[in-house]
Amino acid sequence: MKKLKSLLSITLAGYMILNPLSVYALTKNETIYTSLDENGKLVISTVNNHLMVDSKTEIEDETELKNILNINGKETFTLEKNTLKWKSNGRDIFYRGDTTKEQPIDVEIEYYLDGQKMKPKEMIGKKGNVKLVLHYQNKLANQVNIGGKTETIYTPFVVTTGMVLNNDNNKNIIVENGKAINSGSRTMIIGLSAPGLYQSFNIKELENLDTVTITYDTTKFSLGSIYMVATPKLLEEKDLEIFSKLNSLSSNLETLKSSMDELEKGAKKLSDGSIALSSGATEINTNLKTVTESITKIKNGSTTLKEGLENIVTTLDQTIISIENELQVSNLSEANQQLEGLKLGNEAIITSTLTKLGIDYNTLMAYSGTDTTILEAKQLVYVLSMDSKVVEQSISSLNLLPILKDGLEQLRDGSKEIEYNLGLLENGTKQLEKGTETLALGASELKEGIVTLSNGTVQMNQEGITPLYRYSNLIRNYSNKLEAMTSLSKEYHGYASNNADTTTFIYMIKGVK
Repeated sequence: MKKLKSLLSITLAGYMILNPLSVYALTKNETIYTSLDENGKLVISTVNNHLMVDSKTEIEDETELKNILNINGKETFTLEKNTLKWKSNGRDIFYRGDTTKEQPIDVEIEYYLDGQKMKPKEMIGKKGNVKLVLHYQNKLANQVNIGGKTETIYTPFVVTTGMVLNNDNNKNIIVENGKAINSGSRTMIIGLSAPGLYQSFNIKELENLDTVTITYDTTKFSLGSIYMVATPKLLEEKDLEIFSKLNSLSSNLETLKSSMDELEKGAKKLSDGSIALSSGATEINTNLKTVTESITKIKNGSTTLKEGLENIVTTLDQTIISIENELQVSNLSEANQQLEGLKLGNEAIITSTLTKLGIDYNTLMAYSGTDTTILEAKQLVYVLSMDSKVVEQSISSLNLLPILKDGLEQLRDGSKEIEYNLGLLENGTKQLEKGTETLALGASELKEGIVTLSNGTVQMNQEGITPLYRYSNLIRNYSNKLEAMTSLSKEYHGYASNNADTTTFIYMIKGVK
């Protein structure tokens, strides 16, 4: 008897941990006592109800029970259909009754000795490795609308399993989904399961939460009584606070996904522009080398002045046309506007990036941490800054070309002081050639950096942001399911009635000796 009281206390304690008592006075407590055979099949079941009364007037109670009996007083009642009317005289009512209604939890237990499935009576007194597998099936399935889709959600139940093993004959006790507590002469076993949770969420990690497995070595097997307490009150009000956080996270990820898509498009345009600029800068440098060589030939008298000047002007015309074609503009002024727009666009992206990160340029460039987002932003800002410098050089170089062309045309038409002007022209074109050589090198490096940035942006969006965004939708779906499950828990108002404030199922599998 002492063992029974001890085990019931432990089992009910597990239930109380998961379901702390409400601070409000309860109106009706419903407890279902069920006796099972060694295989988990129902033998007999009775329902006890405790009505907490705060008035001496006649009270009414809903019930589906038959053979109703007052078990703690002499108060009388009348039964009309499913309505009980008690003359309580201000006293709490304790009564019991019978029902044939199907219970929400099915219990199945399997017994193994040294890996062979057996009946418990066949194992009595034997030595070996024992495995007990208690499987619980939730039978309260509900069709619930989740995000416009009908899904099956089970009314949540937590089942606490308890039993005691004698340490004289049993050792190496392991409990899956539970815990073994050694008190010296005995080991008390507590198991927790949540049948229906895996079916509701379809998360692989929850698959075995409907089963409690107990293994141990025995020198003389005997089966003591096994007790189970089941309750539908799984979630408390405070647990709902996480839902708003999950929904906020999902919303923020949607914004991040949208911004990342725009950044990917911008990076692609920037990449295309840098490729065109690199190609144009290389051609400018090549053509200017031709101009310089021609001027040198003229100065050295290796070619006639007229032929040389014609060659130079023609080459400059081809250079200007090549630049206009490469940048897809009608004149150099429009090309400069385009480059100026590219520069302003770079500066706008830099400003936007620094604003979103909440730091200035020097702080970002000095950052040496491991945050991937900041490091990628640092790379983007650095590349765009370099791009702006190269673009400035490009604008300066393009501005010189019309001036150079005008001068050559005047020279060709008979400008005075030809020798003097040729010297100036030679020096100017050499300086311009060096500048465009630097421009070509910088544009090439810029092209490689921006192409790498563009590819990295696409990869980060596809492999990082997009899966994270999809995962946020999965989180939101789980959040909706949890809310639905919590509602089902709150809406469960009794097994043999529909007005119980608490319902507890207590099962007992009688021992076999």
